[in-house]
Amino acid sequence: MAEAEVTLNYRSLPVKASCIALTASLPIALVFAVWSWVVIIMAVANGSIQVGPTLVLVFGQVLIIAAMAIGAFLFSDRTIFMNRQGISLPVWLCPAFGFRSHHEWSKVRAIRYHNNSLTLVFERSLPTNIAFSKLTPAEAQQLLVALDVWSGGSAKFPELEAAKSEMHLIAGVDDKHGYTEMWEEELTRRFGATNFIPLEPEAVVAGGRFTVERQLAFGGFSAIYLVRDPGNKQFVLKEAVIPEDAETAMRSEAIRLFDREAELLAKLDHPQIAKVMDNFVDHGRHYLVLEYIQGQDLRKYVRQHGAVPENQVVSWGLQIAEIIAYLHNQPIPIIHRDISPDNLIVDEHGLIHLIDFGASNLFLGTATGTMIGKQAYMSAEQLRGKATTRSDLYGLGCTLNYLLTGNDPEALTVSKPSSSIATINPKLDALIEQCTALEANERPASAETVANTLRQLEKVPA
Repeated sequence: MAEAEVTLNYRSLPVKASCIALTASLPIALVFAVWSWVVIIMAVANGSIQVGPTLVLVFGQVLIIAAMAIGAFLFSDRTIFMNRQGISLPVWLCPAFGFRSHHEWSKVRAIRYHNNSLTLVFERSLPTNIAFSKLTPAEAQQLLVALDVWSGGSAKFPELEAAKSEMHLIAGVDDKHGYTEMWEEELTRRFGATNFIPLEPEAVVAGGRFTVERQLAFGGFSAIYLVRDPGNKQFVLKEAVIPEDAETAMRSEAIRLFDREAELLAKLDHPQIAKVMDNFVDHGRHYLVLEYIQGQDLRKYVRQHGAVPENQVVSWGLQIAEIIAYLHNQPIPIIHRDISPDNLIVDEHGLIHLIDFGASNLFLGTATGTMIGKQAYMSAEQLRGKATTRSDLYGLGCTLNYLLTGNDPEALTVSKPSSSIATINPKLDALIEQCTALEANERPASAETVANTLRQLEKVPA
């Protein structure tokens, strides 16, 4: 539900070397400066040198040390950040006043492609060259997707087509869902402008059955609200809108799926799954009414408390796996499609609850072509629109990695917490690695299998 963002790590060897050199030289320069200042003070006290030239020398040393510190800081920034508003670049990649170079998409005047490199030409700024060799294949793909969607696309900058056509060569991957196809699917599914306007506080829906208190989340063609009924009982209302330009057949299929899955979800009865109370249509907007669960989502929990201890992660992971197993074991298996820290709430008793799932996710994906899920927690097959029960296990593995490390995993990669946590239990590390395998058939066979492994780990003394 959050606004789409893309973060890339630009790996420039000269910049990295400069950063290391400056960082290593800075302590030496400081020691030398302090030593020289002591000598100067003693010389001034003895009257062997004058104060004026001494101050110039000291001031010059301070400037040099400050320049080295600033240089080390600037060269340590190797992140390219993009969202709907524009692109933010390290100042060494695109010179500008300040520590970062920010450009709105409307300021992009040209995009050129040559020798596996993109050159971005901005208004009132020097051209910026971005070499694909300094990005991972997945990051190069994300860069092209973001540029094509947010900067105006191939219609405005035709050379983006040439870059797109060579993506499969850069990726070095040869499968039926090659990089070009994945790129096209990512473009059509994940992003896209919308005129959808969410409801305002105190708005009334369903003929007065519910009053909106506040918006909880918003993105794409959907929104989530905290609402109350006439008796002041609180609920969560999930809203989905079919865009006006949707094809008739697609609209009908989306509504059919919404009604079918809403009916299935209403039959679920699990104490740790937000209960679907009702579904209805009001003014062309489709709604799910869900039980309101008080607590804190796991992302906010980690932001407030930091990385979670391993024994707690195992306990929470077991609860999540059991919840997923319950969904997958329904007569018609229910795939959540968005297992992530944002959709898991911990209550005051330490119990995990699953929220924001089901009918509206499948409904939106069908009606709008919008990919449901958060980029860092989505498996490759879900990215292609082919989610399976094992796609939820990928999201589970990524979530456990996030809880342990406090950092979102890199999209479309295998998570291995031991790379940053040397003391982690090897069995837990192996489980997360297996859950996040890029190929679905290399992941555990079921959520029950994951739960059994976590039960064994829970019995191991901390």
